[in-house]
Amino acid sequence: MSSEKLQTTSPVEIPGNWEDATKETKETISLTSIHQNDDGSVSLEFDMSDGFKKAFKEYYGLKRWSQKKFNEWVDENLIEFLKTESD
Repeated sequence: MSSEKLQTTSPVEIPGNWEDATKETKETISLTSIHQNDDGSVSLEFDMSDGFKKAFKEYYGLKRWSQKKFNEWVDENLIEFLKTESD
């Protein structure tokens, strides 16, 4: 006599549209605010998806998020980034 395992599944809520279904896997980043500091420097605030963070870590071979590496990347790519944000 062979024994069979009974597999049970839990219901999964399906998002109403594709945008909701892929929201956290997209590699998106957007500039949300710019603040001028008292010393004349500028602070930038970004909103980034988990997909962007994951791709960034993989590209740079990081095991966990590195704010220092991200800041270096922003400094190197700021002009190109601002061009795409203004389009």
